[in-house]
Amino acid sequence: MASIDIFSLPQDKWTKWKYEKSPFAHFSLNADQEGLDLLVGRDELLQKQVIPSFSTWGKISSLNGGVGVGKTSLANVAAFILEELANKARNNKTSNRHIYSCFENIKYEKSHTDEDFEFSIFLAIAKKIYSIKDGNSDFSWAVLPYYEEYRHCINDPTFKDGGLSIAAIGGFDKSKSLNTHPAHGKTAFIGTIKSWLDTLFPQRNSFIICVIDNFELMDEAEKLIEFFEKKRDTLLNQKGLKFVLCGANNSVLKLNTAWLKAFIDNTIEVPSINIANAAKIYETRTEKFAKPSSYIPINETEFIDLANLIKVNTRDLLGEAENFCQYIDLKSIAGEPLPKSAIDKSQKYKEWIILQTNEALKAIGKRITKNCWRILNIASTPTMDGTFKSGDYELFNIPQGSYSNVINTLKDLKLVEERNDEEHKKKRIYTLTPKAYYILHASKNGDVNQFDALEDTTPPE
Repeated sequence: MASIDIFSLPQDKWTKWKYEKSPFAHFSLNADQEGLDLLVGRDELLQKQVIPSFSTWGKISSLNGGVGVGKTSLANVAAFILEELANKARNNKTSNRHIYSCFENIKYEKSHTDEDFEFSIFLAIAKKIYSIKDGNSDFSWAVLPYYEEYRHCINDPTFKDGGLSIAAIGGFDKSKSLNTHPAHGKTAFIGTIKSWLDTLFPQRNSFIICVIDNFELMDEAEKLIEFFEKKRDTLLNQKGLKFVLCGANNSVLKLNTAWLKAFIDNTIEVPSINIANAAKIYETRTEKFAKPSSYIPINETEFIDLANLIKVNTRDLLGEAENFCQYIDLKSIAGEPLPKSAIDKSQKYKEWIILQTNEALKAIGKRITKNCWRILNIASTPTMDGTFKSGDYELFNIPQGSYSNVINTLKDLKLVEERNDEEHKKKRIYTLTPKAYYILHASKNGDVNQFDALEDTTPPE
């Protein structure tokens, strides 16, 4: 190759199409105004359950629901709403409460010791306290120990584990690190931030909301429960600190142990967004990020059709819409004109759906069996909503001895995703993937004949 000069750096498609960012980015919403603007279909749940639970100090709030339904987004936005409501009430002199959302969500890492995890919590809290105290005259009176010393190091990435070699800070010896200085080991840091919370939030109705997310993904979830049990009286009773846990597959129900029961609020169930909200999701997101003269290749009608077709959670719906836009962008890079009219966009969408369907059919080949089709057809009904369990063989009228083989085939073909059922440890939960809905769509359109599928083999007794 002679030179890189023959290449050019591609421009992001959303920049080309005059959007601030992708309207279909499928990440958790943040605790800010943008997150509030983008949250759709959760008003009743927020008003009746989430806001009341989050506004009470002394109990862990928990959100339970399927993967990708938006639990963390809901928690973050609820924390932001409470922060804004408390600010407004103080300005109107109707309340003196201070409620804040933490800057970042906390995750329990597999390698964490108890001290590591507690340190990560209070490091996030410390960062929030700086933004609160520096920008709020209500706290100008507070004198916090080591406040200026910590300011210089908490945003340094090497401080995440509590050890940071520093030049002279506030008179510290240059050769000292934060781990060796008596005021700056992990334990001392945690104790110092606790004292800050005690000073800033003497009233138990004021606090910082700390969200711990993806509880179901934590390999060491049992360790986390043990952590809260051991720290129950010191951490869960800490002034100025409120915990919210988000988890799928009933994982948060594990917290309801004998030691923690009195500290756990009623678990809030978060359902999937109703497909009827698809239009609102599309409108909210496209209007939020569009600049003047913007372009988008998918119509609202096709977005709604996609929601009805794949019947999956919001995260996957947004992901598939983004995939379609990427398909259009690649076609454009290859020289095809962008579809501009509603009719042309609709035609390209139908072309893409056929392509997705054909790719799904090609991938399954001749491996799918009649019992596989039976599960897909029944599980996709509104009653089951694409989800079933490892003990549901009778619902599908499949012999117990054959059921696990059929499930394994569906998993191998990437037509279902498997996760643990934390309520019943020996069971598994299965959810249909977008690929499963594509081949069901193909079947209904006559592109594939279910009766041509392989017969299932019954294992010997």
